[in-house]
Amino acid sequence: MKDPINTKSLINIYPNPANNLIHFSTKSNVEIMNLTGRVVASYINVSTIDISQLPEGIYLANFLDDKGVIIQRSKVVKY
Repeated sequence: MKDPINTKSLINIYPNPANNLIHFSTKSNVEIMNLTGRVVASYINVSTIDISQLPEGIYLANFLDDKGVIIQRSKVVKY
């Protein structure tokens, strides 16, 4: 069975780690989750987000298609 989440990086995140703003190589729908699985932020069609309000730590960025299906999952480090 094929994993539906793409393991190749289609969307680049920079800078990573970051303290304030992170940028994506293309506009995306994205959810930011903490490591307990709780969605802490959600954005539609963005290429930059402000993570300054998040506590330091490791997060997962879920990139979603128009139907809400995860197409990529990437680690984001907030310092």
